[in-house]
Amino acid sequence: MRNMFSKYTPSDSIRELLEDLVKQPFENHLPTQPWRDNVMNTDYRYHTRRILNRGITNFDEFFYGLNPEDKVLLYCIYYMPMHLASSYQIFSIHEQVFTTQLRSADNKVVFIDFGCGPLTSGLAFHETGWQGSISYLGVESSQAMRNKAN
Repeated sequence: MRNMFSKYTPSDSIRELLEDLVKQPFENHLPTQPWRDNVMNTDYRYHTRRILNRGITNFDEFFYGLNPEDKVLLYCIYYMPMHLASSYQIFSIHEQVFTTQLRSADNKVVFIDFGCGPLTSGLAFHETGWQGSISYLGVESSQAMRNKAN
């Protein structure tokens, strides 16, 4: 069992994925007027509390001119690294439970992630190296989140 207080360091492939799909699009976002008004001219508290409603906003609705993809990008900047690290820690700490105690009769564990967002927990599963022993199924109601996951 891994130390539950160990620091998570993403693999090179996950780091590159986050760089390409989250960090660079955020840093190179076209400065539309809604982006200037709601992102560039405000702070993280406004982003996380007002725009994202602490991560439970309707990601398929506009917010004062920000489109759903803008909101998903903000979500990914603020919440994806945190959720990736915490999911990885949970899966690593409970590896014994996931891989032995929860096996069904056909010797497969199916993990269903309701509200999977941009597949953050799926990436954490990938990081643990369990791809053959657990089946991951992400379920997401937001089309904008599903688009980002794809």
